[in-house]
Amino acid sequence: MSKGRCSFNKATCKRLAAEVRSEIDLSPMDALDPWRLAALYGVKVIPLSTLAIGAEIRDHFSVARPDMFSGALVPIGKGAVIVENDSHPSVRRRSTLGHELAHVFGEHKFATSLVNERGCRPDARG
Repeated sequence: MSKGRCSFNKATCKRLAAEVRSEIDLSPMDALDPWRLAALYGVKVIPLSTLAIGAEIRDHFSVARPDMFSGALVPIGKGAVIVENDSHPSVRRRSTLGHELAHVFGEHKFATSLVNERGCRPDARG
């Protein structure tokens, strides 16, 4: 790891997972409800279908090319929200939400832009 970055190794992840599970009264084998976890930590989850965007854009990501967008952690002020593609099957949505919440728990910093000049996500390690 480079100087100035905290160590987020497997042991740290295991400790954090146990801590979080105990906060919501789950045993190690109980299914994790990522929506409940997001609510506990004050992270609003916004389904793509409810966003005030044009139908053409929504249909592109939910019908024509649903594989292009699963979810994103979006900075808003000092916090963030998660936008999730609710056209995906439940199992994929759970995985996506878990992935985005990992950014919250890992206290990942946001890049200055969500996309670069080519429309791709910038390298978060930067």
